[in-house]
Amino acid sequence: IGVLVGTTRFPRAYDHRQAEAAALLGAHAAASIDAAVALSRERHSALTDSLTSLLNRRGFDEALERSLALAQESRRPLSVVVLDCDDFKDVNDRAGHDFGDALLRELGIVLDRITASRACAARLGGDEFAVILEGVDSEDAQGGADSLLDELRSGLADEGFPVHLSAGLATYPYDGASPAQLKRSAD
Repeated sequence: IGVLVGTTRFPRAYDHRQAEAAALLGAHAAASIDAAVALSRERHSALTDSLTSLLNRRGFDEALERSLALAQESRRPLSVVVLDCDDFKDVNDRAGHDFGDALLRELGIVLDRITASRACAARLGGDEFAVILEGVDSEDAQGGADSLLDELRSGLADEGFPVHLSAGLATYPYDGASPAQLKRSAD
């Protein structure tokens, strides 16, 4: 990850104690870096859905708070789309939970692919997903949600997962001024 270098302007010989002190400093620096990497990994894990690799509910809530604060500060719109797999329980009952998990994983892959550069996607839980569209008003969000649904249906059908999806939409400031209001309105 890095290099720890000690320098001096004057050439000098180091005794055994000084070499041990330098080694101890290096070991402490390495331990601190390891702890920081582990903390970063745990934070990522705490905010990411293990099945789909999208943000989980906690990660989505944090992202929505940041995006909403930015929208309020810049006086720009922000839209939230909540997606739901219709009759997902029937899919699990008919095809089994392994198939249902594979469907959710594929939905996450397709959703991530189509939103990667323009939006923030998350799995809120079960068969419910959400997308944050920054700077997008309700009219553009409606077209974007329709397009998103079409792309998702097409991408899932191409992978052998024909599924019925529905979506709800909410836009700041018209449908709510808080993350909870926007999520409730979109749902």
